[in-house]
Amino acid sequence: MKIKIMIDSAADISKEMQEKENIAVARFALTVDGKQYIDEEEISLDEFKKFLAEERDVSTSQASIGLLMEMFDEFLKEYDHVIYLTLSRKLSGSYQSAYALSQEYEGRVTVIDGNVVATPMQNTYHAIKRYVEQGKSVEEIKEAIENHEPMYAHIVPFDIKHLKKGGRISSQAAALANLLKITPILSLKDGVIDAHDKVRTRKKAVQKAVNELIKLYPNANEYHWYILQSDLDEEAQEYADYIKTANGETVEIFEMYPLILTHTGPKTIVIGTQRKYPETI
Repeated sequence: MKIKIMIDSAADISKEMQEKENIAVARFALTVDGKQYIDEEEISLDEFKKFLAEERDVSTSQASIGLLMEMFDEFLKEYDHVIYLTLSRKLSGSYQSAYALSQEYEGRVTVIDGNVVATPMQNTYHAIKRYVEQGKSVEEIKEAIENHEPMYAHIVPFDIKHLKKGGRISSQAAALANLLKITPILSLKDGVIDAHDKVRTRKKAVQKAVNELIKLYPNANEYHWYILQSDLDEEAQEYADYIKTANGETVEIFEMYPLILTHTGPKTIVIGTQRKYPETI
């Protein structure tokens, strides 16, 4: 059976990577001051970060049903089946919308929730691609991916105004945090972003986030270790080196894209792990 794999742009796939690796990406929309742009097609990451720094009114929305229909219809002319990998259903309505649409395709479209978001979604995509090449059934692949251990991460924002705007923190809590110069640590666990801890300075918050993660995963070699950052290249490298010294694991550093940046703001750092997928299932 010929299977086409799709992924949504929450996976932080640049236009260059998409074209180089021939990846089918359903692009999200970014809204700036009421004007809508297609991610990576009508607005670049640098342009988006500029708007964010200027405190423009920004938001994100999932790939449109019209775009998904267009992609499904086109691929099913050549392929027997389409697998569509979305970000965690607990973070977006992307999965639910795509699943509802898939019911119109008589079993030829399968939507998979990998309990992932951002760059780690790319590991999930490559695992699916590997299993397809091995001839595994769609049902086997969906079960293996959706039952895989979810990614885990600590998120430390530079400030809390974007969290307040997105409803992640109340106005009262934001005011108190600003007064006391408190930096929150958020956790991404089981596909959900939530408050994890609060520390008096940002540097201490990042250090605590890193140290807790190292303690949580003593079997470090079973996981991918990654840092997502925005305009914090040197700091990210410093913590990557620190983690490697602590547990011997190489940490990959990636640029953060609009989906998370919209809610956390610029100069955010994310430190996380993702269990490696088995070579076969």
